[in-house]
Amino acid sequence: MKAQAFSYIRGELETNTPWYPPDPEFLNAWRDEFFAIEGVDHYTYWLCGAVLESWPTQDVDILITGSVIDYQHLEHVMVNAMRLGFKHRQLIDIAWNDYYKKYLERGRCERRAICCDHYYQHGWCSLEHCTAQARQIETIVVGNEIIKNGLEITPPDPYAVRLSKYLWKIQMDSPSERQIQRMLEGKVYTQSPIILRPDLDFKDYVNWP
Repeated sequence: MKAQAFSYIRGELETNTPWYPPDPEFLNAWRDEFFAIEGVDHYTYWLCGAVLESWPTQDVDILITGSVIDYQHLEHVMVNAMRLGFKHRQLIDIAWNDYYKKYLERGRCERRAICCDHYYQHGWCSLEHCTAQARQIETIVVGNEIIKNGLEITPPDPYAVRLSKYLWKIQMDSPSERQIQRMLEGKVYTQSPIILRPDLDFKDYVNWP
């Protein structure tokens, strides 16, 4: 029987090449090409999420902070980050969110990789603080719908605002329902996000055989 063709569609961006779980050698090759993108040094890039915790994951989460020059420039950076990921058989999940900048600089709290409001203000927090009612944070993402192998993984957000061919502005819950559930189950983040620089060696951060 012929194997089903792979497809991944994220808005206007798509690939037919499946990726591997995060691999530091592939990611180092991706890093070299990513930092060669024109204008990439305008922003700060934060490596965060499951990959730093050595949790099973298929993608690498990168958060961008810094003022937006214009949406075409931001689109150029974000779309090329993902395309280079496809080239190196890695799924780069990249988003812009400047609201988080001060929290990222403060460091993680007791349970969250990006500290909660109470920790940011007082230097300590409880489970109640970390799981407090989510606030909606303006975030810019690539695509407003994700379809993998014909199945809708992420449905379109009816309230999303299209900014360019590839970019959409959404309101993201922070913390997300998934993050709240993890914390209630006792699963906490132990690693703070780190700044992604041209000399960062993914072998120091990504668990691999």
